[in-house]
Amino acid sequence: MFRLAGEKFLDMAKKLEIIGLSLLLFAFGWECFAQTLFDNKIESLLVELHHKTDILWESKYADFTQNANNTTSSIAFVDMNMTNGQWKSYEQIREDFSMSDEQEDFGQMARIVMYISGSICVILAKGLKKGSL
Repeated sequence: MFRLAGEKFLDMAKKLEIIGLSLLLFAFGWECFAQTLFDNKIESLLVELHHKTDILWESKYADFTQNANNTTSSIAFVDMNMTNGQWKSYEQIREDFSMSDEQEDFGQMARIVMYISGSICVILAKGLKKGSL
């Protein structure tokens, strides 16, 4: 009788372990999705900020070019023509980071695939080993 109760306890423990590993796998997927949403929100905020900054710059540079007294630099001793030539839009800035973005995307996808594959292997191994599946 004690042996039967012990086997039931072990069987329940095996099932709980499989359920727990499955929940961890689901939580990881949810975290990846949530992080992507967060990253997209931050990117949108940066785009908005850069566009506002670009509008301010264009306005300042237009004032500079229309004022005959400031042909080479502003009152703050900034070479406006040189600064205007170096000014990048947000789209140009993002293009500069395209290679690192691709590397980050690849790394994230590799980690996701490894985590999911590893979790599935552990779940299957536990289930097959214990005869639960």
